[in-house]
Amino acid sequence: MFRFASITDWTTSSSRRWRVYLPLALLATLIGLVAVISMAGNGATSLPPPALNPPVRIASVMLTDDGLKLRLPGVTRASQQADLAFLHAGQLARRDVQRGQRVPSGAVLAQLHNPALAPALAAAQAQVAEQSERLQQLERELIRQQDLHQRNLVPTEELERARSRRNAQHQALGQAEARLSEAGLQEAEALLRAPFAGTVTELHVEPGQFVTAGQPILSLTGDDELEVIVALGAERATSLTLGQRVPIRAVGMSASEMATIREIGLASPGRAASVVLALDQGSEPWQPGQPVHVELSFPGRDVLTVPLAAVLDPAAGDSHLFRVVDERVLKVPVSLGNVRGDRVEVEGPLSAGDAVVVAGHGQLLDEDRVRVLP
Repeated sequence: MFRFASITDWTTSSSRRWRVYLPLALLATLIGLVAVISMAGNGATSLPPPALNPPVRIASVMLTDDGLKLRLPGVTRASQQADLAFLHAGQLARRDVQRGQRVPSGAVLAQLHNPALAPALAAAQAQVAEQSERLQQLERELIRQQDLHQRNLVPTEELERARSRRNAQHQALGQAEARLSEAGLQEAEALLRAPFAGTVTELHVEPGQFVTAGQPILSLTGDDELEVIVALGAERATSLTLGQRVPIRAVGMSASEMATIREIGLASPGRAASVVLALDQGSEPWQPGQPVHVELSFPGRDVLTVPLAAVLDPAAGDSHLFRVVDERVLKVPVSLGNVRGDRVEVEGPLSAGDAVVVAGHGQLLDEDRVRVLP
């Protein structure tokens, strides 16, 4: 048989359950509140501290003279140099000097054998003798005609004809003497003489060889004044002046001497201008073939420069930098010029003495606040 619980029993049982579960529910609620408070406390302590202004380092904009200084290499050489040759073709009969020999001005260096030179001189001498004899004969004839004209034995016309023949012979004798002088000079050109005192530096032809007119026989270098030649562009060359004094230093030497600009050439398309500098004889004489450095200075104008590290995005065509004003950065666009060591020329809204960021500017934006490091 089934047994049913009475209502009184069910009510009594429910009351007992509540008396057991209620303290448990209150305990669970309390534990939850403690956990929430603990989590809230832990969350407050793990939040990041307030962000600080990014640190940067700065440098100053400087006003710099853009004058240029160049050190150009060169080699000393004699101011007087010549490749000597004969004016006529022929056979080199003899050579009287050796390589490296010092010779005075006018010294005979070599002799040319040309079979046509001596006969031409002899023919010119004969013509002069013939024309001179003819002139003397016409002079005597003119004197006779003048005597006869004074005695009214010959007409005036005959006297004038005699005078004209005498004058024409004067001209013929002058022409013969000119040909004799030319033949004499050609004969003298068979001897090759030193145009200046110097040293024989090269021998191009040996005795017995046939040479053409103008073919170099030997090279002669002067011993007196030395010079250096450097090449410059047209713009730089035109800024130099004749007589300007320029320092010059031998390679490996600390002391410098002075040189004088003597010649300034003209530049042409694809070719620089040649500048010739005459060397002063200093405490130690210069030697031909000595390597030197010529130091040239060109005046300029004042330009603004900043450290290379201050410029951002130069390759992208958006060159700019950050100027610091009252711990705030301002983006300044600039145009770049020549690089001068670790600095670069800039053009933009800047002034000498302005502070620009050189480190820590990789993530900066315009008008960001920064902290300047000492």
